[in-house]
Parts: sequence; structure tokens; C-alpha cells
Amino acid sequence: HILDMGCGAGIAVNTVAAALPEATVHGVDPDGVALAVARHDAAEAGLSNVEFIEAKGELFDRQSSYDLAMCLDIVHDCPFPDKVLASLRRALKPGGTLLIKDIK
Repeated sequence: HILDMGCGAGIAVNTVAAALPEATVHGVDPDGVALAVARHDAAEAGLSNVEFIEAKGELFDRQSSYDLAMCLDIVHDCPFPDKVLASLRRALKPGGTLLIKDIK
């Protein structure tokens, strides 16, 4: 199970899901319009292993659910980056991997 926090229009989610069809990939973002684009693109690509969840990162509450959690270029935009990162940590299974890439 893979999580992309702040997935926007789902480019990374859909790319990972296409590359790893045996994986389940979840994208979380508070922007419903961006998620609609993500869902459309996933459907067009025939991806059945994706799910997009409309939620603020700091309020995302799934615990010990993911083997890999990604946070790509969003930390600098978060009003509560500490809470988003704590949410990501809680979402990881024991021994899971957290991947953070940001511009600052």
C-alpha cells in the first residue's frame, strides 16, 4: 500500500499505480477539483488500483496502513507542516518508508 499526501491532480499516484499494478495507491488532497482530474485520468488509463481521498493532510487519520508514504513538493505550502508530517508518520506501517521531496 502506497500513499501520496498532497497528490493534487494525481500525476504521481497514477504513474506509480501504472508501474506497480499489484500495489494499491492512495492519493490524498483537499482540492476536490484536482481530485476530479486525478480520477478522470485514472479511469482513462484503466487503473483499478487507485483511490483518491479528499482530506486535509493534517486531518488524515489512517494508522499503520501504508508501506510507503510520499509527500512531493507540498510541505512548503502546508499551513501546518508539522501536523501533516505527523499524520504521514502515523499512516506508515512499522518499518514503512517515508519519502519527502520539497523545493525548500
